Amino acid sequence: MLETEEPTGGNPGNKEMNVDTTGQQETAAQTEPTGAENEKTFTQEEVDKIVEKRLNRERKKFSSILNGDDPREAELVERERAVAEKELRIEATETFMKENLPAELLDLLNYTDKESCEKSIELVRKTFTINVQAAVERRLWGGKPPKKAVNDPTGDLRGAFGLR
Repeated sequence: MLETEEPTGGNPGNKEMNVDTTGQQETAAQTEPTGAENEKTFTQEEVDKIVEKRLNRERKKFSSILNGDDPREAELVERERAVAEKELRIEATETFMKENLPAELLDLLNYTDKESCEKSIELVRKTFTINVQAAVERRLWGGKPPKKAVNDPTGDLRGAFGLR
């Protein structure tokens, strides 16, 4: 189907759309109102329907993007989350190194966002410090001290500790 636009009535601003259904391009002489049977004109209602169909087709095509269901967008969000998590892990590692905390505890942290990560670092720091302090105190206390030192001139350690 060929479409041609030709000025009508000598006025270059007025254009009329002619569609030749025979497959041949019309000349200016053929487009004059001579009652040509192969010429198709559209009413405003028909044009509106054509445009509406085309708009619906495009809306359907891009509906996933408009609704936020675009898989590319989900992939991008996932990548951003992964990058943010890596950055937070690097910062946490630096903090652990500065404070001499064991790197094994890095897996306990919450890396969803900066605030959550900082809270979990603080919790791990407090818990670790309390537990280390308790372990040191237990070791310093040891078992019950002997009531009386055993004097063993032979140098037998078993006797020194009362283990005979």
